[in-house]
Amino acid sequence: ARRQARGIGLGLSVCAAIAERLGGKVSLVSTGKQGSEFSFIIPAKQQAAGEQEPAPQFSQINLSGKKILIAEDDEVNAILLQRLLETHGIICDCVGDGKSLVERAKQNDWDLIITDIQMPDMDGFEASREIITSRGKNSETPIIALSASSYREEYENASAAGISGWVSKPF
Repeated sequence: ARRQARGIGLGLSVCAAIAERLGGKVSLVSTGKQGSEFSFIIPAKQQAAGEQEPAPQFSQINLSGKKILIAEDDEVNAILLQRLLETHGIICDCVGDGKSLVERAKQNDWDLIITDIQMPDMDGFEASREIITSRGKNSETPIIALSASSYREEYENASAAGISGWVSKPF
């Protein structure tokens, strides 16, 4: 019996985009009556003999049930961030531009807002300023900037916009 495929068909394209951003690629290894097999190659840093990676430090804060609004115009980044946060029980909603971010922030209560800086129509700085100065819902909600730029390059703009924190891409 043939199993029914479920999903929206983005899995392979998301994998390929992530592999490319890491300097690698996805390849078709085989195809046949049993389906297709894909592989990926990404470059890895060589470790010196005896060198150990530091153990990851994970937060002990329970984030389950927290609501986060994400503004990210790059679909791959939006999916990756949303899936990452949802694994911790966080409820996420994503929008693709600054104007939609401002509108969605006015509609619901959020525990945190994460915004890309460079977006169409309205950038993350302008959207953050508008949310904060609205004196309405979420005017006091922490806003985290998500950008490929360094915080040092954008410190003045982030401070003026009321940005609470900064996450550099790739995350």
